Amino acid sequence: MWYHGTPRWQDILDKGIDIDAPKHSDPGDFGWGIYLTGKLSRARVYGRVFQIDIDARNMAYVSNPYFLVGLKRVLPTTPEEKLFYSLAYDSAGEMKTLHGSRESRIAAARAIQRGFLDAGYSGIVSDYDEGEAVLFETSPLLSVKL
Repeated sequence: MWYHGTPRWQDILDKGIDIDAPKHSDPGDFGWGIYLTGKLSRARVYGRVFQIDIDARNMAYVSNPYFLVGLKRVLPTTPEEKLFYSLAYDSAGEMKTLHGSRESRIAAARAIQRGFLDAGYSGIVSDYDEGEAVLFETSPLLSVKL
């Protein structure tokens, strides 16, 4: 089971999940989309919590999108990790969604979203921080309940 916390819960109830809704905090480290966590306590930090069930068969698996083990950098090994790294990191090894102006971080998040959609993936699932996922489109949604 996944969780999504938001102060805009009424919008989701009224209109459904909008992938393109403006982000209030940041554009998203792992790309532009709807973020889910496996930790209920983490979702509660963001507001009212939805329980969300997804079909993960068309999701890319990226075990650790920061490519760090402790303070040591690790290299991507799977095709999905290599795709993510090529879209999310610059030539100096800095994550594009974390550095620069808000506009450049949004552009980087959108590029990750487009790149994965073009490669046939509807989002990313990760083991990071006890489970995190980002949906780049709504097709993986099976159920959404408050």
